[in-house]
Amino acid sequence: MRILLIHQYYCPEGGSGNDRTRYFAEYFADQGHEVVVLTTQARFPDSLKGSETLRFRNANISVVAFPLPNTHALGYAARIRTFLDFYRFGLREEKKLGAIDCVYACSTPLTAGELGRVIARRRGVPFLFEVQDVWPDAAYGMGIIQNPILKWTLDFLTKRLYDDAHHILALSSDMVPWINRLGNISPKISIIPNGTDVQLFTPKSEKQRNPLQFIYAGAIGKANGLDQLVAAVRILKRRGINSFKLLIYGTGNRFERVKSLSVGLEDFIEWKGEVTKLQVAKEIQQASVGIVCFAPYKVLESNSANKFFDYLSAGLPVLVNYGGWQAKVLETNNCGLSSEPGNPEDLADKMAEMLLHPERLFQMGANARALALAQYDRRYLAGQVLDIIKHM
Repeated sequence: MRILLIHQYYCPEGGSGNDRTRYFAEYFADQGHEVVVLTTQARFPDSLKGSETLRFRNANISVVAFPLPNTHALGYAARIRTFLDFYRFGLREEKKLGAIDCVYACSTPLTAGELGRVIARRRGVPFLFEVQDVWPDAAYGMGIIQNPILKWTLDFLTKRLYDDAHHILALSSDMVPWINRLGNISPKISIIPNGTDVQLFTPKSEKQRNPLQFIYAGAIGKANGLDQLVAAVRILKRRGINSFKLLIYGTGNRFERVKSLSVGLEDFIEWKGEVTKLQVAKEIQQASVGIVCFAPYKVLESNSANKFFDYLSAGLPVLVNYGGWQAKVLETNNCGLSSEPGNPEDLADKMAEMLLHPERLFQMGANARALALAQYDRRYLAGQVLDIIKHM
């Protein structure tokens, strides 16, 4: 089978970002299928980036990467231009692709899904659509898009994607109601969580960890609400809790703004910038607690943040500042804590609880690793996706 995989943020080996689609592509190739990837150089290491389209092949995987930037650091107008450029470049490239047996496209953005829909329709092949974030609902929920005409247009385009898809992958059960807002889509939805590479993210012994170190690894944008995390650290300082560090890895269009809020907290917060997947895996192993942070918008509780699973796999207790399915997973499996959304005081309380009771963290970490192995191993998840593709 020849599978076309479309993902604007495909992360190759040595890149930075969520490498779910690369892992799946490699699994498909290992099973004897050929994979063609349409992507951008947004998540590529600097040594591979260029001003021209990159084309390379690794075993049964052929990658076509357009010279478009990482949109996380861009303003909204520049992001939209980049999304449309990817769609335009992809349509042009479609003529060179040769035979295709199915199309597997991932959003966000919606334009990546639309590219997959159009190519699948032209070729008369099945279309698998993966909803990695519930757009445009996330944009509505955060107040980014309010114009009723634009909302109608985006809803129309999204519903058409859902209707034309032979099957839809959702990354969490909480996404399903948002998808079903545009119709009864449930019969063709499968839930395949983000998952993790359990061989890359492995636990260190307690003696090898820094017992007073939190880590946040992820994007720094409006949706992430890191101002709450900085505020929580300031509250801990005010309470006289001083013997801890928070390492923040990542970048985004709110990086400088949030960093400016941390003036006076230099002894507590270290800003590390963006690093590769391999580097962040090593840093996670040294920490004692992994933090996932989101702004207090209800729609964002449906997310399936990849670092949530990486922390679990590395045997870290996880602290999230929101409710929803991930908070329930932590509570049910005793592998972390959740704080009240939008409440830095409560977030500080949970951080203090973890700092003051380190004996609880060991068992939470062991539970986290066991959960990752049992439910979130990407080898198992990739097999589920391939089985769906075969039966479309």
